[in-house]
Amino acid sequence: MYAICRFEKAWHVDSVSPWCAAFSEDEMKVLEYKEDLSAYYRHSYGSALNQDVGCPPVKDFLDRFSKLENGEDQPAGVFYFSHDTDMQLFFTSLGVGKDLEALTHSNYASMGNRKWRTSLLTPFAANFAAIFFKCDDGHFGIQFYLQERLLLLDGCESSPWGLCDWSVIKQKYESISQNCDLSFC
Repeated sequence: MYAICRFEKAWHVDSVSPWCAAFSEDEMKVLEYKEDLSAYYRHSYGSALNQDVGCPPVKDFLDRFSKLENGEDQPAGVFYFSHDTDMQLFFTSLGVGKDLEALTHSNYASMGNRKWRTSLLTPFAANFAAIFFKCDDGHFGIQFYLQERLLLLDGCESSPWGLCDWSVIKQKYESISQNCDLSFC
C-alpha cells in the first residue's frame, strides 16, 4: 500500500491518494524512515564500500574541471541524471546528506531532522549539476545543484551564491578521484 501511495503521490501531487489516506501522518513518517534506513545501509553511509562504488562521477567532474583550469576546451557544466541508487552512491562519495549520527533502527525518534532523507535527495531518480566558473580575479569556483536547487557542500557555506572555491573542492575530493578503481567489482 505504501509503494502505491508513493507512486500515486508522484503522479498526482495535488490530490490525496486513497492508498495514502490509509496511513496517519506518524505512520507515513515511520515508513519514510524505514525507506531511508534501508537505502542508508544499501547505498550510502551504512557501508564504507558505498563511497568507493560512488566515485566515478566525482572523478569525472574533477577530471573535466581540471582540464578547464589548465585552459583546455571543455564544457563548463557537468550534468548527471540517474536512478536513485546510482545517485545515492555518488552523493555518499560527495558527503551529501551525511548526518553526524548513523541511522539505526533504534534512533528514529531523534532523527526527525536528518539530512539523509531519500524522498528529498533522490525521489525515484535525481539530477545533479556542477558548474565551473572562472572569476575576474583569476580564481576558479564551482556551484553545485541537486534537483535544480543550489547545493552547499561542506566548505562552501561562506559564499552567498554557493560558489565553492575550486582549490577547496580539488583538495577535498582528490583522494576519492585518484583512488577511483572499480576493478574490485
